[in-house]
Amino acid sequence: MNKRMKKNMSNDGMTLIEILLSIVILTIVVLSFSTMFIQSARTNQQTESRMDATYVAQTCIEEVIHKSIENSTICPVTKAVTPVQGYDQTYQGTVDVFYVNINIANQSGKAIVKVFRSEEEADQNQNPQAQMETIIR
Repeated sequence: MNKRMKKNMSNDGMTLIEILLSIVILTIVVLSFSTMFIQSARTNQQTESRMDATYVAQTCIEEVIHKSIENSTICPVTKAVTPVQGYDQTYQGTVDVFYVNINIANQSGKAIVKVFRSEEEADQNQNPQAQMETIIR
């Protein structure tokens, strides 16, 4: 009879400790993947913002090249009273959600377009979201 009872009481099922351990391991794996997904979403957002800023810079530099920056509806900026040192003309304004700063040197033909997230970033001389330069001949 002892043999029959031992056979029925074998460890075929999972114990509570094994189940808890598997839940802990699964939780660790899911959390590590979730942080990766959050970081990926942040990177995508930053990349999209830089692409938009680059598009704005490209649009404005094309207006400068075609010499139609002063009455542009695509890149609506206004001429600054005092140009930035080293340049003959400075234009500033908001395009979409970005602040645009355009400097043109007539003598050398150099034109530079800087696109910032805000006017405050431009005033603090922070790195622009996008920047394009060209020489106008």
